[in-house]
Amino acid sequence: MDGKVDPKKRWHDGKFGSGNLSVALEALLSRQPLRITLIQAGSNAPCGQQRRESRLEPRPIDIARQLGISTAALRHYEVWGIVPPVPRGPNGYRVYSQTHIAYFTCIRAMNEGFGMPLLGKAMRKMVAGEIDGALWLVSEAQARLVRDKQAAEQTIELLDTAELDQVDTRGRRRWMTIGEVSRETSVPASAIRHWEQAGLLSVSRSEDNGYRRFSPPQVRRILIIATLRKAVRSLDTIGKVMRELDRNNVEQARKIARDSLQFLHRKNRDQMRGIHHLHRLVELIQADAEQERGTEK
Repeated sequence: MDGKVDPKKRWHDGKFGSGNLSVALEALLSRQPLRITLIQAGSNAPCGQQRRESRLEPRPIDIARQLGISTAALRHYEVWGIVPPVPRGPNGYRVYSQTHIAYFTCIRAMNEGFGMPLLGKAMRKMVAGEIDGALWLVSEAQARLVRDKQAAEQTIELLDTAELDQVDTRGRRRWMTIGEVSRETSVPASAIRHWEQAGLLSVSRSEDNGYRRFSPPQVRRILIIATLRKAVRSLDTIGKVMRELDRNNVEQARKIARDSLQFLHRKNRDQMRGIHHLHRLVELIQADAEQERGTEK
């Protein structure tokens, strides 16, 4: 029969393969009904067709190839609890539903922009039925990205200042404590100390109390380091950039800061693409829940 297919049933068109999985994934994204022929167990279908019924469900290899990952990754997702439990058929093989494939697709789409640590937390909440909790985790990640973008733009503006070592645009006093610098730049004091130990900062200390003290140029330097770190650059690479800056090669530092901003732009697009797939997954989960409630009635 043609038409919509119960997500809990297995798929069949007589010749399931990766090409048909493409159609399935397209349908999941477009919300168009899948046109699939189902063969129920014990039907009057020809014997050869009934023998093929054990292979009606999409095979892990087909799903993995379509998503550009290994079948081991699919199993890892299941073990990690970031997809719903996968039932097994009479032959012991995993039986994947439309919802499972939507989870796999969402995970692959969101990984680039959000990373697996946050994605794992969000997907476990989805599996547990805590949809709003998952969505707020994603929203918090977006908010952090906005702050990273603002810091990058602030750094570029500082690097574009004509007299980098002289101008103090906020009119603040000459020296600041590490706590004041942390509040000013939103960089944790622990990170500032780590950068000092790594040789990225040379910090003087007060003769009166021995506390670290930072000048406006050092504050700007911290902002630059923080911006580069957000672009996932190693401390070795950042050290090279800062040495260029020390040699008054400000243009090279500006270029790297602008590249970092472009990196954040790309990450924002990656996140938006992932959120699109997350929204589709939420719709499918809600549709499944409504269908189950209708069945119970």
